Amino acid sequence: MVKSFDDARRALAEGQADAMITGLRETATSRKVFSFTRPYYRFSARFAVRQATAITSNDVRTLAGKRLGAVAGTHHAQFLNDNFRRSKVREFNSLDAALEGLRTGAVDALFADSLQLMFWIKGTRSKNCCHFAGDAYLDPQTFSPPMAIAVKKGNKKLRDLLDHALDRLQVSGRFGKIFKQYFPLNPWHSNTGQKTARKESAS
Repeated sequence: MVKSFDDARRALAEGQADAMITGLRETATSRKVFSFTRPYYRFSARFAVRQATAITSNDVRTLAGKRLGAVAGTHHAQFLNDNFRRSKVREFNSLDAALEGLRTGAVDALFADSLQLMFWIKGTRSKNCCHFAGDAYLDPQTFSPPMAIAVKKGNKKLRDLLDHALDRLQVSGRFGKIFKQYFPLNPWHSNTGQKTARKESAS
């Protein structure tokens, strides 16, 4: 059944649904009511750059002196300020403003959620201006919360069955095929894995 987020959470808690796939975040509070499968997806962040740029990587040294954009007040902006201290960080008031800033050249690269960036890159609003540079970054404590399936607390049998099914989808390659049907780009990289977000020396 399709329900709003709050209604779906209530239906699962009251036993009107068996599982909730919409991203209910696993926290100390939610674990008191629900059990969670292993993650089937984890959010990541990537740098987008303009087509004509010479930037091909996204490490601290390559982006030193570059103008990097992010949305003000987000974990992405904080990550840039903490780790890319030799770059010039510009914070925009909204994602729309940040995307337009990248498209028009106000910044050399934009750091934001991979999914949001990919749909913009492949959409009409970008006017084919930009592409991803380098691999994705993960920070499990901030901008990379896991997506997992929630079941009612104590329903170990169903949770284990779902974990098994997720494993089968991953091993068989079916998960990747399903992902490609709905998402226009790879959120991590075309060939390799992800970078784990960490603080790097500015020296």
